[in-house]
Amino acid sequence: MNYKALLGTAIVSGVLGYLMNTYLFTPTLSADAVAAAAAAAMVPAYAMWAVTSVIGAFVISWVTGMTGNGVKSGLVIAVSQIVLVDVFYVLDGRRALAAAAASAVVLLVSGVASGYTFGKLSASKA
Repeated sequence: MNYKALLGTAIVSGVLGYLMNTYLFTPTLSADAVAAAAAAAMVPAYAMWAVTSVIGAFVISWVTGMTGNGVKSGLVIAVSQIVLVDVFYVLDGRRALAAAAASAVVLLVSGVASGYTFGKLSASKA
């Protein structure tokens, strides 16, 4: 197991996810009254980012093992989530189009950046 690639991917995913959610997605979502009514965190924000970043790094590692390409893996994960969550929630009225678009940008950027980081750090293990 390549711990350097996993750690680097978790850091990039966590930092980008935090920044993009804080400055793009959350402000957009806060204008969405439907989503605001359902917002109640189970854990503190720092714990959420730590847990999801580490899990995300393992998922990128797993998918990259099948595709052989970190960026392609990040795109597969991001597009899947966009279709399964954002498109679905827009169509059933639980998410405004602007919030879904902001979410899609966050997912695509963080997915590609995480996949790129994993790919580069995996390649450097020689």
